[in-house]
Amino acid sequence: MPLPHRNNPEIVTNWLHSKTKKLLEGKSKRAYYDITTKKKGWLQIKLREEKKRLGGSTEREEHWFGCLEFELKSTFAKDLKMFLNEYVKGNAPEVKEVKDDNKKRSN
Repeated sequence: MPLPHRNNPEIVTNWLHSKTKKLLEGKSKRAYYDITTKKKGWLQIKLREEKKRLGGSTEREEHWFGCLEFELKSTFAKDLKMFLNEYVKGNAPEVKEVKDDNKKRSN
C-alpha cells in the first residue's frame, strides 16, 4: 500500500542537494514524504523539502532530498515494526489507493 506524498512534518535526516550535491548531516527540515514498496521486497521512504513561500503567489523550489531503503525481510524491518507497535498508539487512517492513469490511457 503506497502512501502518496504527504506533507509538513519536521524530519531530521541527512539531506542531499540535488544540484550542488552538498550534504547536510542531521538537519531538521519540513518535508513531503512518500512511502512505497515499488521495488519488490523493499520499503522506500523518499523525502523532499517543501517549497518555500515568499509571500503572495510566489514560491521558491527547494532541491533537498533524503531517502531510506531497506529489505522488508530484514532484521531492521522487524525491529522497526516491533518498536512502532510498542510506542505508536492508535490506528492509521485508511489510505485510498491511487490508480495509475497511464494504464487506462494505454488500453
